[in-house]
Amino acid sequence: MEESLLIIKPDAVKRGLVGDILEFLLGHQFAIVFVKQVMLDRDEAFAFYSNKTKDWLERKGRELLASYQDQGIDAVQHIGVKEPLDIGQLILQWAGNDLLSGEVAIVLVRSENAVQRLRKLAVPAKSSVPDQDTIRGHWVVDSIDEAFLERRIVHAVVHASDSENEVYRETTVLRRHLQTRRMPEDRSERIHLGTGLSSSAYRLGADGSEVLKSYDRLQKNDLGQRNTIYTREVR
Repeated sequence: MEESLLIIKPDAVKRGLVGDILEFLLGHQFAIVFVKQVMLDRDEAFAFYSNKTKDWLERKGRELLASYQDQGIDAVQHIGVKEPLDIGQLILQWAGNDLLSGEVAIVLVRSENAVQRLRKLAVPAKSSVPDQDTIRGHWVVDSIDEAFLERRIVHAVVHASDSENEVYRETTVLRRHLQTRRMPEDRSERIHLGTGLSSSAYRLGADGSEVLKSYDRLQKNDLGQRNTIYTREVR
């Protein structure tokens, strides 16, 4: 069994999609072993993208230039730079600012080949042709051209780690939020899906590998508070 990391981004949290996304993961046989809704600080948000290479920056810069060319936009007039590397650095700033634009939900899942399976489930193979059986395929309502026109990155709904090394690096960046991580010692606890974001909750087994039961509705006052793991004793 393997664990992987999913970040539900601020645009999806604001749209109330956290519960829907978690239920989607459960429906694809992932065990949800940790959920926490938090506000990242600036250091965390920008450290999250600190692995980006010069090639990545230049490739993103060329993508933006191509989008502007298609729309008849002068890059220098619109964003003040024209070299792909400089544009890539600007996009990196937009990406960090995107993570700072609201709360994110940190989700750890477990399954066989979790990293590969989660990445495939989260991200279409070709972003221009969304696969409707992926998270982005179901819930992305944005476009690259619209995002670049508004000087921001695409509202991509989620981020999924793309390798075991990245799971380690990204969870290290998020370590202060993961310090409270713990699995239930027995089956007397629930893990809630989030404050006001879903009407479902699940009991997890002691090892977090099996969803045992769902129930229909939570009273509003029954939901866990933000910035905590959503746990509560079963009545």
